[in-house]
Amino acid sequence: MPTVELPKLLKKVRELHALALATEKKQAKSLQKVHPLYQASARNLMHYMAIRSVDLRQVQEQLSALAISSLTHSEAYTLENLERIEELILALMGERKKNQKISRTGGNANGSLLQQNTARLFGKTNHPGHTRLMVTMPSEAAEDESLIHALVRDGMQIARINTAHDDVEAWKKMISNIRKASHRAGKKIRIYMDLAGPKIRTGEILLNPIAKKASKVGCYLPAGSRILFVAPRTKRSAYASQPYPVMSVGLSAVFPFVRSGDPISMDDGKFSGKVLACNAHSMLVEILRAPLKDPLLAPEKGMNFPETHLDIPALSAEDLRHLPFIVKYADMIGFSFVQNTQDISGLEKRLKKLGGTMPGLILKIENRKAFENLPRLMLAAMRMPKVGIMIARGDLAVELGFMRIAEVQEEILWLAEAAHLPAIWATEILDSLVKKGKLTRAEISDAVKTVRAECAMLNKGPFISEGLKLLRDIDIRMSAHEQKKMKTLRSLHIAFQFLQD
Repeated sequence: MPTVELPKLLKKVRELHALALATEKKQAKSLQKVHPLYQASARNLMHYMAIRSVDLRQVQEQLSALAISSLTHSEAYTLENLERIEELILALMGERKKNQKISRTGGNANGSLLQQNTARLFGKTNHPGHTRLMVTMPSEAAEDESLIHALVRDGMQIARINTAHDDVEAWKKMISNIRKASHRAGKKIRIYMDLAGPKIRTGEILLNPIAKKASKVGCYLPAGSRILFVAPRTKRSAYASQPYPVMSVGLSAVFPFVRSGDPISMDDGKFSGKVLACNAHSMLVEILRAPLKDPLLAPEKGMNFPETHLDIPALSAEDLRHLPFIVKYADMIGFSFVQNTQDISGLEKRLKKLGGTMPGLILKIENRKAFENLPRLMLAAMRMPKVGIMIARGDLAVELGFMRIAEVQEEILWLAEAAHLPAIWATEILDSLVKKGKLTRAEISDAVKTVRAECAMLNKGPFISEGLKLLRDIDIRMSAHEQKKMKTLRSLHIAFQFLQD
């Protein structure tokens, strides 16, 4: 146990308090632009960012040794917590705090502001658990009304429509079926629609000289092989003499930004390599890592450039065509590949121009730049009345590296809580169960963490109902034990039983 010198500890806590207030003052202009509903939340975010800019480990150890309030659960009420700590240290010193009231941000320990913001964005919860359940709509949802009825019965509260798939006619049918199921169940099922964004995907196979398995569509790319990626609509004849596969890339805007030596990842990290040569229309890639069994790279697979600065607008031409439809029908918009505050300002202007009720805005944090700019993105988004954060763990893991995703997803949860913004825990939740009907122990451990988010997103699959039921049961059980990072300390049956023996 560390030796605690109360005067020195008090001085450090007061320095943290002063730093928090100074940061709020420094960001005054940005804070003035925030929507009235988020004023207290934005100030608290500034306070939290201030104290987390300092190494708090020694202070935390000393506070824990004193068995008084610590800094580890102060995301939602940072300034108030610092003032309470100061008050307790003074009490231990035999003194009293003079002429100063405890700050009240409205986002104090009971999480009231976060709860209000969550209800405003996602609606009231339909089950006793803590976390709302979102499900990605499969194409079949456009024709099979009973499928959506079953999802609502099993606990779905938010239906996600990804505009990167299907078309307007299919989306209309899905929305009609969602509304019928909502009316039948007597529950408001919110509709969330993703803007597709400038998703970079593999395209058409133009040349496949080393194809190994004719039964599967894809380029055979074991480690050590090479592939040439070219701009879309390239003529096959232009590359007929190449000794390695040639595949187009769905977004030609990427080529001017890629440099020789840049790392590249494909198909959710299954393939990784580096760019050997590039120009404005093509790039030659060497595969460094690939699946040992059937290393086939197929069309329509995601491509990531984790160290390449891609100065590409977050709103694609296709997004702009779909935006009026989304605003008309969706309760929430998922902003894909958002990177900077200019992206948010551009979308905000277009939403205001379209008029009508402003839909909720979900910032999808799925690349390195978005994560690094997260506090600024939050402040910019909080100019609007309904905001949430999606932790898109799949793309983030590829962009930042699988070794970093564990800490990064935690940091996003902390920042979202400090801003009192609801978080969506996304990507591969109970993935084996939903897609194959097989449950793994690791997936259960991962699913348990969803209780710390306000919403969990399940992807489509033939066993989605089983996934929903299990996740709802996990959430109900675990929310009795834990809220965010705070243990609720409900009575344990095993302890009760032990005392009865």
